[in-house]
Amino acid sequence: MGHSKRFNLACVIAAMFVVNMVYSLSLPLLAVRLDAMGITETVIGLNTAVQPLAGVLVAPFFPALLSRFGAKPILITALVTIGVVFPLFTVMESLSGWFVLRAFAGAAACALWVVSEAWIHDLAEDHSRGRVIGVYATAGSAGLAIGPLILALTGTATIEPFLIGAGLCLICLIPVMLADGGSYSVEKSKGKGGLIACLLFAPLPMVINLVMSASYEATHAFLPLVPAGVGEKDIFLLLGLLGVGGMLSQYPMGWLADRMNRLALVAGLTLGEFLMILGYQHFLTAEPAGIIYFLFWGTAGSALYGMGVLLVGHFFKGHALAVGSAAFSAMYNVGVLVGPSTAGVMVDVWQGDGLMLYLAGAAILIFPATAWTAMRAGRATEKLV
Repeated sequence: MGHSKRFNLACVIAAMFVVNMVYSLSLPLLAVRLDAMGITETVIGLNTAVQPLAGVLVAPFFPALLSRFGAKPILITALVTIGVVFPLFTVMESLSGWFVLRAFAGAAACALWVVSEAWIHDLAEDHSRGRVIGVYATAGSAGLAIGPLILALTGTATIEPFLIGAGLCLICLIPVMLADGGSYSVEKSKGKGGLIACLLFAPLPMVINLVMSASYEATHAFLPLVPAGVGEKDIFLLLGLLGVGGMLSQYPMGWLADRMNRLALVAGLTLGEFLMILGYQHFLTAEPAGIIYFLFWGTAGSALYGMGVLLVGHFFKGHALAVGSAAFSAMYNVGVLVGPSTAGVMVDVWQGDGLMLYLAGAAILIFPATAWTAMRAGRATEKLV
């Protein structure tokens, strides 16, 4: 790989790191600010859901935009949009205005995710693709971990975290503008399978992505609002530790998945996730026990997501891989949509236990999908083409 490609890869990875950092910072920050405005948990959940909804609506336009303009102009536009929109939350007093700002932020974040992934796949070479994607995923996990840690240092009552988030986006413009992001063609899939067909064909990776995205969103939006007698700083530190645990688990769990039955590994990780959810309320302090607990919880959750990505490649081949990957991404957005709104209702009804009940119920959904996949393991896997 030449110097130019390596530099472009570094720029794309930097963009993913920054957008994930701002994203993980914004979820608890905006939830806490809305709560301070006297907004109910149900409405907070709906406001949070606007962000992925905007992403779902604009995502179909990106293949054509990539073919016409290339990755670089889209990334620049998205970074500028977030950099401008984020501080506006501090001066917008209207709840309807928050919904509009959330929509713009969601569309821009979706652009950054979709385009950076397309660009990195275009840049990566086959012989090193796995390592490149591994570095890319680790950088994304690191960004998710750092966002809440920033809030632990700044708090939520001032404009400071908003300015930090906006500043990071604008600083990230420098390497992106220096990169060579010319236009390239996006190959269209010949697959005819839609979301439902992919879900029926390979339910396990789809359900994993649905559950983990819904759980991530709900945890980061509502955990800062639920605990009584727990310091806000402690909660943000623990949320950051979930991301650290996820970052550390990427390679070890991939190594393990290559050496044991993957369905057994999924079942074990799901059981671990379920048990960690049941007990997390007893470890909501940034003391050694809480730190270790949240690191392990983050390891289980992130490893499950990684297994979902791996299983997409197992079940879908050839042109069907594009169809399966698109369905996998769609399930993530569905989870982001339903997670905060459903969790908000449950927190309203069951108060302190609502979030735990929601997360545990979501995790249980992975077990029947695993069992169904195990029963079908002997069958040939046909292609969705």
